[in-house]
Amino acid sequence: MRLGDVATVPRLAPGSTSVWAQYTIRVASGRRDGLAAALKACGIPTAVHYPIPLHRQEAYQRFPVAADGAPVSERLAEEVISLPMHAYLDPATQDRIIDAVRGALNHLAASIAARPTIIGLDSRDFAAGQRPPG
Repeated sequence: MRLGDVATVPRLAPGSTSVWAQYTIRVASGRRDGLAAALKACGIPTAVHYPIPLHRQEAYQRFPVAADGAPVSERLAEEVISLPMHAYLDPATQDRIIDAVRGALNHLAASIAARPTIIGLDSRDFAAGQRPPG
């Protein structure tokens, strides 16, 4: 029972180990907040360590950024979420977290897939409160 088929998970190079101070996964765009809410409802804490990319934080304003910005950093700031990770996380609790993440992401994927599209656009293409034309 793993998460690699529903999210992008950390990978280690062969022969490497990690102390896993954080276990951060990447989910499809637009699903992180729903995942966090679903896990919170199950009593599972999450964290978003850098909701504002470093290049947009005040401490980094004097450092140069490429002309087109930092699109990878922008995207990751919207798609990554850290799951519980500590030395006392027993296998049963790990399984509970994995089941909750899988369930929430599968539910979110199904509800997004069920949204109607209009002329190649979907509801994510409109600002909150706006209605699509027609």
